Amino acid sequence: MSKKRKAPAGKKRPAKAPGSTSPKVAPQPTPANPEQQQLYRRVFRFSALGILLVTLILSLFSGINGDDEFQNDYSEKLVNYYLSFGA
Repeated sequence: MSKKRKAPAGKKRPAKAPGSTSPKVAPQPTPANPEQQQLYRRVFRFSALGILLVTLILSLFSGINGDDEFQNDYSEKLVNYYLSFGA
């Protein structure tokens, strides 16, 4: 552990009063010009449409998973149980 060094005499800073600090203000963002906004909208729409198409295409090739066979069997038994009122 290091020892805290004392400041030389006469070089001490005065303690600040609580609440005397001025609040920090975040810089205001500069708004995009209309051409940039239109470009951003086009990029967003194109990427959203692309993601949607990729998702739809990939969903065509998905099949039954490892535990879906067990879940399907269980769901059929559960529906039969409720339809028979627990008998």
